[in-house]
Amino acid sequence: MTKLYKCQRKGSRGSRHRLGERNHRSGRPSLTTKTSAQQTYVGRPFHDTAVINNKIDAGAYLTFTAYDAVSGKPDTNAAKLLDNKRVDIPADKIASSGAGKSFTVDSPDVTATKAGIVYWKATLYNKGGMELATHELGATGESVLIKNPSITTKVSKEQVSINEEFTDTATINGEVESGDYVTFDAYAPVDGAPNAQGAKLLDSERVNIPSKDVT
Repeated sequence: MTKLYKCQRKGSRGSRHRLGERNHRSGRPSLTTKTSAQQTYVGRPFHDTAVINNKIDAGAYLTFTAYDAVSGKPDTNAAKLLDNKRVDIPADKIASSGAGKSFTVDSPDVTATKAGIVYWKATLYNKGGMELATHELGATGESVLIKNPSITTKVSKEQVSINEEFTDTATINGEVESGDYVTFDAYAPVDGAPNAQGAKLLDSERVNIPSKDVT
């Protein structure tokens, strides 16, 4: 008999930083950015959003760069999840832009395969490729903390009689999604140290995450 006890979830909130306020007030194009989450988990998608202020001319575009997760400060030698990925600004958004007005453009989604901090950089260009607005790598709000989900377990009884049922309980800390599952292995009794080559009472028994615990 197997049992999944619960799944603890932590919500994600968007984060943002504001740059180029002088340009914003003057009417020149400026750029602010916000990540879709302050923190998320390995394998979960996230993205950056550019908020473009004031009048933009036809042909303007953005590039987004996301550096793979690192343990500390930004590292431009790190691998890139996105490498100056160009995103053209839709014509309708350019047409509706103007002094004091703002609109948003999203980067493509990325996922990280390891824990750490992913740093983003967004840059706005005109049609001719001249830089109009950007920000420094590591700007406030332009990073996402990537975490590994964790699991703890506890058996229902530490001592049982022959033929007496007992269970294991897994507590998952992190986000889960539809289709995620837990497997349980239970090894037959041994006299001494654990034996991973021994017989099993349960062999990778799959238990689906309950729908109520799915994000």
